Amino acid sequence: MPSEHRKKPEETVKVVVRCRPLGHKEIEDRRQSCVDIDTSNGSIEVKHLTKSGQNKQFTFDKVFDQNSTQRNLYDSVFEPLVASVLEGYNGTIFAYGQNRNWENVHNARQPEQS
Repeated sequence: MPSEHRKKPEETVKVVVRCRPLGHKEIEDRRQSCVDIDTSNGSIEVKHLTKSGQNKQFTFDKVFDQNSTQRNLYDSVFEPLVASVLEGYNGTIFAYGQNRNWENVHNARQPEQS
């Protein structure tokens, strides 16, 4: 498609959140998820976050629940961005998170106490 006829993608920062499922150890320890995820309106409610024990809700451009796959994220978020980059637009994916092994990595990096 000639560049003068291309539709320019939205130029906004979008915040997308993916919540991981509980790990095997968390399940063995009978832990429960501390979030309720509503993918239809892009919100995550964190249970008992405030001092009073009330839940706190956060809204994002898009949320993916514990059942989502890498493919779901790619098809919905990454592929359109990659396509626009290939058309000459700027694009960035900034990923941050903690995986199930974060505690092990964190503990391994702690200096030894003398």
